[in-house]
Amino acid sequence: MQRVLLMPEYGASRDLAFNLKRHLDAVGILDPGHFIDMCSVHRDRPESDEMEVRFLQEVQEAEMLAALDWTYRGAIGS
Repeated sequence: MQRVLLMPEYGASRDLAFNLKRHLDAVGILDPGHFIDMCSVHRDRPESDEMEVRFLQEVQEAEMLAALDWTYRGAIGS
């Protein structure tokens, strides 16, 4: 997300990143419902671009890695 926020050439995906950052700052944790809403809005917009898709995929990847890490740590007891 930091890369997208700092680089102007990311265009509309920067708007998504700012939206997510504002929400994270307000709530303090990634809200799955908010992320699903972001994806739904993106899906329904015909003018969405490849950078937006990539940003949402990267957020989803980070979310899945965090969930897998949490599950693994719970399974081994650390």
